[in-house]
Amino acid sequence: QLWKEELIGLPYNYFHSWEYCNAISETTKIDSFLVSITNEHGKFICTLNKRAKINGYDEIFTPYGYGGIVIKCTPGKENYFIDYWLNFASKNKYINAYLMQHPLTNLGNGWENDTYSNHQVYLIDLEQTTEILWRKLRKGHKYEINKAINNTDIEIITDKNILFDPFTKLYSHTLQRVNASDTYKFHIDTLKKLAYSKD
Repeated sequence: QLWKEELIGLPYNYFHSWEYCNAISETTKIDSFLVSITNEHGKFICTLNKRAKINGYDEIFTPYGYGGIVIKCTPGKENYFIDYWLNFASKNKYINAYLMQHPLTNLGNGWENDTYSNHQVYLIDLEQTTEILWRKLRKGHKYEINKAINNTDIEIITDKNILFDPFTKLYSHTLQRVNASDTYKFHIDTLKKLAYSKD
């Protein structure tokens, strides 16, 4: 409950939610925690996992997905949170921080001095109208969709209790077919918690 309260009013995404982090921990067996820093300029949050290194030191990393840092503050004051963050990391003896940052999140001046590794990201505009999306479809895709709509033998099922088992079988088969990395092989309890999440 406290985790959810810390997110109120912030532009967070699903990867910051307790439900998501709790589900992922079923696979990683590592507990997640939420860092929340508030000062006179605004608020900072970041979801984290921790693993032990040598001599009592730890390293931190974001749970799988685009969690990362979110800051809501007076425009231009984002860099005021840098000292808070560094003090937090130093006090807890964190020697490394691997943060997966959402590509559309702008942390403001001062944060880009650390080491960054960028990957190609594809963004999909989900705010387009159905009519616009339909016009952009290829002719063959339109044909297949219309054929499915007109097929009276097709039944659309939305009941998660019915869909979950076929989904997990398809998930497992797809991972094997594409020879996916272990990174994408989630435990059945993770899949179940994600499927039945209310967020």
